[in-house]
Amino acid sequence: MVKLLKEELWNIDEQKIDIKKLEDEKFIEAFKMFIDTNINKKQLWKILYKYLIWEFEKLEKSNQYNTKNNIEWIKNNLSKEQTKIWLWKNEKKYDIENNNEDNLNENNIQIKLDDHLEISIKKIIEFNKKYKKDFDINFNKTSNLVNYFYKIINKEREELCKIDENLFFDLELQIKSINNLFISRKSKKIEYISISRELNPLDSLMMWNWVEWSCLSFYSSVKNYYSAISNTIDINKGVYYIKDHNDNILARVLLAIDENNKIMRFKMYFSWNTNIDLNFYFNKYYLDLANNIWLTKNWNQTNLKLLESEKWYPDGTVDL
Repeated sequence: MVKLLKEELWNIDEQKIDIKKLEDEKFIEAFKMFIDTNINKKQLWKILYKYLIWEFEKLEKSNQYNTKNNIEWIKNNLSKEQTKIWLWKNEKKYDIENNNEDNLNENNIQIKLDDHLEISIKKIIEFNKKYKKDFDINFNKTSNLVNYFYKIINKEREELCKIDENLFFDLELQIKSINNLFISRKSKKIEYISISRELNPLDSLMMWNWVEWSCLSFYSSVKNYYSAISNTIDINKGVYYIKDHNDNILARVLLAIDENNKIMRFKMYFSWNTNIDLNFYFNKYYLDLANNIWLTKNWNQTNLKLLESEKWYPDGTVDL
């Protein structure tokens, strides 16, 4: 591994490396991303290098953001107090009352299904508008959408992939997520949840790895994982994890601040099917954070700036 590191992580000093760090599963996954990607490659190299030479031992220093564009953005957009709040962990815990668990679980599943249905329809509309298709967009149930996808849309798979492969795979990902919810209606009981910003860059990079059906996954055919790097290296973006009482990750959400100094939240991705509505609690957290940092809400992602990143995938905002 050290030999490969020296070949790939240019000019790395072998004497500075803690060999035990090379065995970290998160580092191994991030290193795979580094070898594979042509987008944000040098930026990811800096993250891996700083990790190996112990620069992330004090996470509150936010050393991953110690770069020219990030420093300039902070200087022009946030006060010292706002910066302190934005870059802090901001952990909050919420006690959960496990009443009416079956109903709560069913409601939570339905919320996810409705979300996937809405996103799928938007993807189909995009195909219709951009590429002069005439696919149906009127589905009163998610099951009707799934049947239509496999009977009609998927028959044009080869053509649609040639036209816009990312768009097709994004749509297919939504369909697979719906199927997954249909066949795995199981509930995970939760005593309390905690929500916080992830300060560890390697844990932030893993935003694709710890949830289901994310198009940011390194192993997805869509190959949008470069955006996980962008979300880790740009100071105007932050990855937030929702965890249970045993510190298991239940879901993740991206928050970001745009050029109009408005804060936006993106859609939630889940790792477990829980018996509570995680969106309800995260929305409360998000609104409290916006109030504490004196920023108004926004759902329009067009004004979100790339700072150190070369490219970023817009994953869909949530309008509250």
